[in-house]
Amino acid sequence: LVEAMACGTQVVATDCPDGPAEVLAEGRYGRLVPMDDADALAAAIQASLRCPFVAVDDLKERAAEFSVERAVAQYVELLETMVRR
Repeated sequence: LVEAMACGTQVVATDCPDGPAEVLAEGRYGRLVPMDDADALAAAIQASLRCPFVAVDDLKERAAEFSVERAVAQYVELLETMVRR
């Protein structure tokens, strides 16, 4: 999802327990469909192709929130917090 968003591509994902809903901010940055619902998935893909609803710049900005640099900074912050305890 993040790689596609970084390229400015509209995304569709199944709303599985871990990941997609967080990355897509509960559907703000891409369509979420129920798991095991092929018809909903197909409809969401078609809708995204016909009528993209997230601006390319917004997708890229959201993807940047999951960059390696940001992840490393968060790990460092966590480790520093643990060391201070």
